[in-house]
Amino acid sequence: FLGTYSADSRASLAAFTLGRVLLLELSRPRDAAAAFARARTLDAKSPLVEDAWVREIEAWHRAGDVERARQRIREFEAAFPDSARLPEVRSSFELR
Repeated sequence: FLGTYSADSRASLAAFTLGRVLLLELSRPRDAAAAFARARTLDAKSPLVEDAWVREIEAWHRAGDVERARQRIREFEAAFPDSARLPEVRSSFELR
């Protein structure tokens, strides 16, 4: 669906919204993670990118995919080294 409209300026927001519905309403964290990843790649300059990344980490965490959650945390730290959300990400989603 989103592939057809990926050039639309609202596609990133649509993907983010889909991710929230999949994660919070339908309990489908793997699908939600894919939607959040799509949201952040559709518009790399969107103000939603940082939040989409955090939500993707949350989705992988909920899905129980330890390695993928860790990988996304490392990528988030590299992409947003000064983010105010780093402590939240590290404490909430780091899987040991």
